[in-house]
Amino acid sequence: MNIRAALIHGRHIVSGSICFPAAAIWIALIAATATQANADARKMRIAIFDFELQDASHEGAIDGERPDQIARLKLVSSELRALMQATDRFEVVDIAPARAMVAEKGPLIYCNGCDRDIAREIGADLALTGLVYKVSNLILEIHIHVRDVESGKIVSKLASSIRGNTDESWLHGIRWMFKNRLITADLGKSQQ
Repeated sequence: MNIRAALIHGRHIVSGSICFPAAAIWIALIAATATQANADARKMRIAIFDFELQDASHEGAIDGERPDQIARLKLVSSELRALMQATDRFEVVDIAPARAMVAEKGPLIYCNGCDRDIAREIGADLALTGLVYKVSNLILEIHIHVRDVESGKIVSKLASSIRGNTDESWLHGIRWMFKNRLITADLGKSQQ
């Protein structure tokens, strides 16, 4: 009986001391392990710096920083880190060791590439900076820049308008940008 006929009839074919179905399972397990190892090896290390606020509203000019907006910056930064970490493409690097450098050089989105140096210091392949630009309590924009640490080139520039100055609107905006723009972006090619 040939191998195909034996498989159709559910018989085990023995070649030497290894049963054919057992060998097939063993090969499948090795292939799955190798595939997972390759996926882990391809993960890009990304430093996601805390989002910053540029308040161009009349309210901001008069009243200054608002505690609820500062909390929202932390909220969207944390949410984006969690979303990125949950993918099989990225490993989010802890930025805590770089907080003093960030405070000294900030705002990062306008520091002429200093985010690259800071990201390099903490072992990242990519540096992500974010800015929420507030026109008013109704009109806001979220901006994201992703820079390749090795080349220093911007590999992704993203922007999205949101309506409403609430936790819900900010989270909706960052989740939409992640799902529809950031995760689909080719972060290997320069946009500069």
